[in-house]
Amino acid sequence: MATQVRVAGVGVFVLGGLLLFAVGLFLIGDRQMAFAKKVTVYTEFKKITGLQPGAVVRVSGAKAGSITQILPPSTPSGKFRFEIEIVEDLHQLVRTDSVATIETEGLVGGNYLGITTGSDTAPIVTSNTTIAGKEPLDIAELMERMGDTVTKVNDAVDGMRDDAERAVVAIADTV
Repeated sequence: MATQVRVAGVGVFVLGGLLLFAVGLFLIGDRQMAFAKKVTVYTEFKKITGLQPGAVVRVSGAKAGSITQILPPSTPSGKFRFEIEIVEDLHQLVRTDSVATIETEGLVGGNYLGITTGSDTAPIVTSNTTIAGKEPLDIAELMERMGDTVTKVNDAVDGMRDDAERAVVAIADTV
């Protein structure tokens, strides 16, 4: 009698463990969109800017999929080609005039690929289509441009100061 109870207890324990494992697997799979139908689209950028396969793809801010592969360019002047999987639920928002951008979560957060919704009149993007990519703002390039601008402003202010000094001297001479 004790052995039958023990066998039944072990059986209930094993079945309970399998049930918990299955529930956990489905919850994790649902969160990772593993069971959703997906559409593959592509986009291209000159710089990767911290993105890697597995990075999040958002359509109008909603999590819509992930980057599955990044293919390097064949020439130095070429662009990196991003293979993206988008879930079927949000696929109808991605149109032929949608634009992909590399964006940052917060000030020091990770990067993700953002896709804008297209216009109502544009057709829905089909599988294996390439959508336009807008290059991200490069902070180093911005700082270099800003340095050039500050130099030009300083030169202009110095020129104005010389003109102002000459004007004051001319007014003093006239008085």
